[in-house]
Amino acid sequence: MKRLRSFAFFIARGVVALVILVVIGLLGRGIVLGAQDLAGALNTQRQHDQQVAGFPGAATQIAINNATLGYLRTHAPTDTPTATDTPDQPNPDDGSAPTDLPTDVSQPSGRFGSVPLADAPTATLSGPPPTNTPRPTMTPLAVTITLTPSPTVYVAATVPPTFVKPTVALLQPPPLSRAQVTAVPSPAPRLKSANDIVNVVLTGSDADGTDPGDPSSRTDSMIVVSINRTANSVSMLSLPRDLFVFIPTLGMQRLNDAFIVGESIHYQPGGGFGLLQQTILYNFGIPVHFYARVSFNGFKKMIDTINGVDVAVDCPVTDLRYQGPIDNHTPEPAEYTLFTLNPGYYHMNGSLALWYARMRHASSDFDRSRRQQQVLRAIWKTARTQGLIDLTKISDLWTQATSIVQTSLTLPDVIGLAPIALSLNPGDVTSYYMSKGYETQHWKTPAGEDVQLPEPKGFFDTINRFYTPPSKNRLAAQGLNIDIINGSGVADLDKVAGDRLSWGGFAATPKGAGDATAKTVVYDYTGGANPGTLVALLKALNVKQSAVQSQPDPNRTVDFKIVLGADYNSCSAPGYAAK
Repeated sequence: MKRLRSFAFFIARGVVALVILVVIGLLGRGIVLGAQDLAGALNTQRQHDQQVAGFPGAATQIAINNATLGYLRTHAPTDTPTATDTPDQPNPDDGSAPTDLPTDVSQPSGRFGSVPLADAPTATLSGPPPTNTPRPTMTPLAVTITLTPSPTVYVAATVPPTFVKPTVALLQPPPLSRAQVTAVPSPAPRLKSANDIVNVVLTGSDADGTDPGDPSSRTDSMIVVSINRTANSVSMLSLPRDLFVFIPTLGMQRLNDAFIVGESIHYQPGGGFGLLQQTILYNFGIPVHFYARVSFNGFKKMIDTINGVDVAVDCPVTDLRYQGPIDNHTPEPAEYTLFTLNPGYYHMNGSLALWYARMRHASSDFDRSRRQQQVLRAIWKTARTQGLIDLTKISDLWTQATSIVQTSLTLPDVIGLAPIALSLNPGDVTSYYMSKGYETQHWKTPAGEDVQLPEPKGFFDTINRFYTPPSKNRLAAQGLNIDIINGSGVADLDKVAGDRLSWGGFAATPKGAGDATAKTVVYDYTGGANPGTLVALLKALNVKQSAVQSQPDPNRTVDFKIVLGADYNSCSAPGYAAK
């Protein structure tokens, strides 16, 4: 018996030792992984610091004869801000005002001619002299593109096919053969995530508003839609079309030139999308896997096909809109009249939606990005409500869709992404925009062009937030019940407020008109149970903390009741009316 006890004691001691070893091993692994995570974070910060130094900070006078230009680093340019936008081309269908486009003096033979760009003229600019510090040598990377094959015949199945996204690698930019008007940035740190993320860039073409014989149509809008298949969420980031970036083979130029340049020079691989893909990866660090491109007429047709969309207009919009007959004649100035949309809830046909998405003369390109995302969200919401996002219908609609939209997505790709489009709630879709003064700064090129330069700190902060899954506060907000009563005296403001809250992650229910009241009040029946969520609600609603009245109610049927007063201002858009 004594020997048996000794043996049992020996076994027990061995088990304890084994447990201790396992615990030490797990702790050691945790320390190692923690160290690796810390090292990764420090490395990312180091890359960002390099990016800050590498972005064009000050406009530099570079000799035209310097054909062996290297990559330079400079300080930020200082210039008096002026208007940043180039006037739109006239388009009688969407109502854009007819304006004369300024001649690009740096390109006397046309926008592109037979070469990407003509040499930039010499100009004297204020600011510190160039440092001429050489950029560190980059190691060339190979590109591997794996595309999902498109079958000739597709039969809808109950289980979507396996989705395969292409691999996107940065190509080594070839040496530039001419001087640049400002310094060339080093490549942006590539965004990485442990989640399964698919990025699609949506572009709008102004080809319908230009001379049919002019092949140099630009990309009118660019929105990167990031689909997080792990977190079941979607983020949208609008890219400023006048952002002055490095375009491979072209040099420093507006971002919206990348696609058409790629098409005109038959860029390889991928043509227009290939060059835009490399431009976005180089300057933003975002790997784009697919693209979808639509013209003005295609955009209108798409919206009219689904019988219009409902859009909550939160900021007043006024601009010239075409009111003449719909034909192919050259529009006359007299056929344009001022048109206004005050805050409210509107059912828009294709023509009105296009006008709303494109108007910027009385606003700005930054605010226009916000409105474009509003219309995109409305299209998704309408398509889902009408049951168009259905595996049994997608195959039948594919031919019609591809007659309107030019895309690198195949039918199996779309079917593979359809489940997440069906399961999304409005709160799962997050919008990001760039604004002047935080993400960008204004600069005038030696040729007199108004462009935007990246402001590194805000620029990369927004990009990183765009790539980060929704926060816990945002997810918690989806479980709240909110009623909105309109006491403002302005029709449908409860729907406008409800729309803003729903896209902010809140389950808000417009309750229609109530008794008129001067002040907006937010009744908090949770008793401040989640202060972070309340702050997010007030921010999305554009209401101050002083409007909150705490009335804890354990038997509540709603968590918050919002009564909109005459003082309610639905417009809080960053960049609104800021050119």
